[in-house]
Amino acid sequence: MQLLINKHFKIMAKRKFGYMFSGTLILISLVSLIFHGGLKYNIDFTGGMLLQLKFNKEVKIQDVRGIISQHGFGDSEIKHFGTPEEIVIRVGLGQNDEET
Repeated sequence: MQLLINKHFKIMAKRKFGYMFSGTLILISLVSLIFHGGLKYNIDFTGGMLLQLKFNKEVKIQDVRGIISQHGFGDSEIKHFGTPEEIVIRVGLGQNDEET
């Protein structure tokens, strides 16, 4: 079974187009990074904790946020995850925290 009839491709003749296309894509991505304020690092690079909690009944995010802010983690990100009984809490490292 023969898939390709013409087995001779002139790849090197198209290299200038490939260079320009690749350079254009790189330039567009760099400009996009500048306009969007740089890279947005996730918890993998910034440090902190990610907690996934499941409760027996539906929980309100405002209640959880109030309890967490009482303990000094007011800048935490809290979201529902899956069902209304599940939430995800992302707590970043503070300025005064030390790594061990």
